[in-house]
Parts: sequence; structure tokens; C-alpha cells
Amino acid sequence: MFRDLTNIIYDKKLRITLIDNCMNINNYEEILIFEDNQVLIKAKNKTIKVKGESLSITRLENNEVRIEGEIKTIDLGD
Repeated sequence: MFRDLTNIIYDKKLRITLIDNCMNINNYEEILIFEDNQVLIKAKNKTIKVKGESLSITRLENNEVRIEGEIKTIDLGD
């Protein structure tokens, strides 16, 4: 059990969770663009483009960002 918990805590893989109009991104590298209608985030080997309306960042930590608003599209590019 503790091994599983340690693996979750120290996991460095990109993780994206979307629930309703709230999106969490774990283990990102940099926020490239932050605007009311789009957010562009750099992660290891990926660029995440979120488009929508009234987008805001409601949580910002070294390895986690939370985006809320009316999320319309998510593009996972290389």
C-alpha cells in the first residue's frame, strides 16, 4: 500500500483531469499563453492548448495548474 502511495506522490508523468468546466494539469513545465479565451501550456513532449470563454487559473503551484471557465476544446500537440 505504501509503495502505491509513494508512486503517486513522486509520479512525474503528465496528468490531465477534466471534470465539468474544471481542468487540472499536473507536471507541466511552463505556461506560455494565458488569455481569457485560450491557455497554452508546455509539458514534456507536449503542448496543451485549451480554448474557451472566461478562462481563469484558480490554482497555480510548481507542478499543478487548475483552469476553470467554459472549456470548449483541448488540443494535445507535440
